[in-house]
Amino acid sequence: MTPKRHSSPRRKPTRRLPVVHQFLIVLTGTDPLVWRRIQVPDGYSFWDLHVAIQDAMGWLDYHLHEFTVVHPDTNRAQRIGMPDSEDMDDRPLLRDSEVPIADHFRDGGPPALYVYDFGDDWQHVVAYEAAAASLIERGLRTGSPFPRPGAPLLADFSVMELSALLGRSLDSGRNYVGQVI
Repeated sequence: MTPKRHSSPRRKPTRRLPVVHQFLIVLTGTDPLVWRRIQVPDGYSFWDLHVAIQDAMGWLDYHLHEFTVVHPDTNRAQRIGMPDSEDMDDRPLLRDSEVPIADHFRDGGPPALYVYDFGDDWQHVVAYEAAAASLIERGLRTGSPFPRPGAPLLADFSVMELSALLGRSLDSGRNYVGQVI
């Protein structure tokens, strides 16, 4: 007689939701305050983040750029950008296409500085707001990633607070969502 086999219930495979990082980008020295909120996939490099900022601002990427970020593990500032032949000073510059954003941005970390067009010196504060997998989960659960209509988004407060701190009015701003692959 063959022993009876008990089959174990089959587990549904767990679907891993993509992680989306949300940033608040603020162009400094403007009144009204010019800002954008963007969301980009977890696998983005600093080059990809640069391209997303260019798209969100409506620029055409004609100039050099550079990020200055504090690495969360070492607490040291790092320059990340696109090296060129004129950038031969003794400060190291990491190639932006080789550095993942996920290694540098964490909840509660300091904002980064993004400079575009070294001649005009357009400086931007790049504030990491959150990994937004929770927005995707909420959307799958409720059909909408946003809270009930009319409810303020928590992340909106940082824009209002920044506006008050700088003593500048807000422009309409724009949200930009990068393509999630």
